[in-house]
Amino acid sequence: MLPQQYKNIELGNLGMGNSRGNFAIPDRIPWQHKIWELLELLSGTDWEHFENDSFIINGYYWGDDEKEKAKSNFIYKKTGFSIDWYKYPLRDSYMSHEITFEEFTQIIEDCIKSIK
Repeated sequence: MLPQQYKNIELGNLGMGNSRGNFAIPDRIPWQHKIWELLELLSGTDWEHFENDSFIINGYYWGDDEKEKAKSNFIYKKTGFSIDWYKYPLRDSYMSHEITFEEFTQIIEDCIKSIK
């Protein structure tokens, strides 16, 4: 049996060793919809590498540079909360510390305000 932190891992990702984090996103679909609300507002920009005063988005890194590979895909600067995902937003995803979906919604709303 896999340890708790790997309960939601995709088998292909487990073999590649890309998943990381102690707190799996509990129900990915609503979380994924929230992050896409933010990403849709960034259309027309290079959201694969976007940063402002509130947050950072880093797309999935396909290369071999360990420093680049270690960067989180989403970082909320005000609290340091971060999410790592595999290939596309919120697939096989892990958060830096546990928060509720309601707290995540507030984070995304703050990020949206920061780009409007």
